[in-house]
Amino acid sequence: MAAGRPLGRGAGTVGALGTAVDRLVDVAVVGGGASGVLTAAWLLRMAKRSGPGFRVALIERQARAGGVAYGTRRPEHLLNVPAGRMSADPADPLHFVRWAKGRVRGVAPGAFLQRRRYGEYLRWFLENAVRAAAPGVELVRVRGEAVRVSKGRGGYRVRLRSGRSLRALWVVLATGNAAPEPLPGVAPELRARGVAIEDPWPASLAKVPVHGTVVLVGSGLTAVDAIATLRARGHRGRILAVSRHGLLPRPHLAVAPVREGGLPRERSLRSLLGWLRRSGDGWRSALDVLRPASSALWRGLAEEERARFLRHLRTRWDVHRHRMPPRLDALLRELLAERRLRVIAGQVVGASPSGREIQVRIRRRGGARPMTVEAELLVNCTGPSPESALGAPLMQGLLEDGLASVDTLGLGLRTRGGALLDVRGRATPRLLAVGPLRRGELWETTAIPEIRVQAKEAAERILARVAAERPAARSERAASDRR
Repeated sequence: MAAGRPLGRGAGTVGALGTAVDRLVDVAVVGGGASGVLTAAWLLRMAKRSGPGFRVALIERQARAGGVAYGTRRPEHLLNVPAGRMSADPADPLHFVRWAKGRVRGVAPGAFLQRRRYGEYLRWFLENAVRAAAPGVELVRVRGEAVRVSKGRGGYRVRLRSGRSLRALWVVLATGNAAPEPLPGVAPELRARGVAIEDPWPASLAKVPVHGTVVLVGSGLTAVDAIATLRARGHRGRILAVSRHGLLPRPHLAVAPVREGGLPRERSLRSLLGWLRRSGDGWRSALDVLRPASSALWRGLAEEERARFLRHLRTRWDVHRHRMPPRLDALLRELLAERRLRVIAGQVVGASPSGREIQVRIRRRGGARPMTVEAELLVNCTGPSPESALGAPLMQGLLEDGLASVDTLGLGLRTRGGALLDVRGRATPRLLAVGPLRRGELWETTAIPEIRVQAKEAAERILARVAAERPAARSERAASDRR
């Protein structure tokens, strides 16, 4: 989908920012991962021609839209959610399944497909929206990193790292998940040699020892992906996964047990915890029942209760909520049985060179002195970090300008119905967020079933306002086009 080339015979086209400065678009979507692609696609699908047209800019650093998770090319990286729950259209649950059946044999709603296939689907969904767009509705592909969003006349100016900029009447922040926080106490030499990897995604563990020990920091879904890649690349040595609680994600069940009874009546942490405890080992099915109401339950908790949830319940919630496909669960069980995989409750407190190897210092949970492990590779699998997201130049600029504020628990930006709240707690006009940045408001906001709804709602909100705009606001767009 190259910039400047139409995608098909439909009315929609793909334009390019080129070298223009301050070109005006109606909506700038910052981020080309799942959140950004779905938001841009829904804007194109639902927009009607008005005056000189309607232009959506999709700003993305990578050459291909789809983001890190769905941009992987590794065949062993599987979706962590069945295909029947991954539709881009909330009103058409089997949309993705029908698309996949034309490309993959034996697809069923319960299948766990390769993540690269979902990346293809997201790009197809966007391209299809461009083709079917109304006359004058256009997608502008902008390759680059947005580093500043500042208030301007009638809207915002979005500045890129390259120095280029564009103006937008609306801005949607769909930046997705951020990189993990750097590991503490790791000698810089190890990073320079490529044996201490802070982010496993870009390299996909290109250099893998065959028989040496590999230490993974974290034991969640990122670690599961890393284990699958190590195996696929021929690693036959020992793997140590170190995390604070030493817990692996639970697998999806072939047949989920039925959870008796309805949702907890009282909206309090004590009521929620009691309800989950009565589920016994049925947490997975209990969370499936709870999931549609999880955001409402979260909003009903007092701030102190939310903090207690994060301290005492978050880990167990995560291992039951964020599950792994049965095929990867079988791989981990095999490695555990062969004693080639070991999960340690503790933390990595440092790493230093030791000849050709690494001395990794691990403090067990409850232990006083660190143990030392000789390894050939150290990989940071701690997962997305809110601190990294909020520390990015784009977010820092918003905070410095008072256009945004941080959630009191540090989970993301403060939002209300998707609108950013400024430093005084007021909704920032025409500045929205979709996806993980809304975690402080919604808690559950990182998976496709939630993101697709947010993306469509954001598009509906913007288009309703655009339809009500005064003709004078549209004439400014026409003047900008003539320039």
